[in-house]
Amino acid sequence: MKNCWAIAALLVVAVFFGACSKSNSSPATITYAFKVTINGMLWNSNAIYANTAWSGNSDTTLFITGKDTISGKQITIGLKPYKGKTGTFILNDTSASSVYIDSNSTTLGMARYGQITLSAINSNNIQGTFNFTCYDSSKYTIGSFTAPGGF
Repeated sequence: MKNCWAIAALLVVAVFFGACSKSNSSPATITYAFKVTINGMLWNSNAIYANTAWSGNSDTTLFITGKDTISGKQITIGLKPYKGKTGTFILNDTSASSVYIDSNSTTLGMARYGQITLSAINSNNIQGTFNFTCYDSSKYTIGSFTAPGGF
């Protein structure tokens, strides 16, 4: 009986130290996403891209594109000038533009007014929210994205 208690005590100690050992789990994976409600209907992309480009007057433009690779439809938000800083920026046809494009690259809507908020910019991702109304009165609300970073 003494041996049973000793074995039980050893098992308890082994479980305790096993529970306190360092975890070998890998760091959390970033899930990239782009979604928006268009005139009341939720739209999700299954691919997201982000890049920057120089414009004619030496300002940098940030482009975030969400694309549905099945239908070919995509939404691209262009923020100019992009200074690599977080904050809220007004969308209009002079400072920034947002375009919804169908699979035939036909422009379906151009932002008349709205805003984009960049909440995080780092080497792993760029995150933000957006909403805008197009010249054709279509409304893009509750938009959000997490795109690859490094800009």
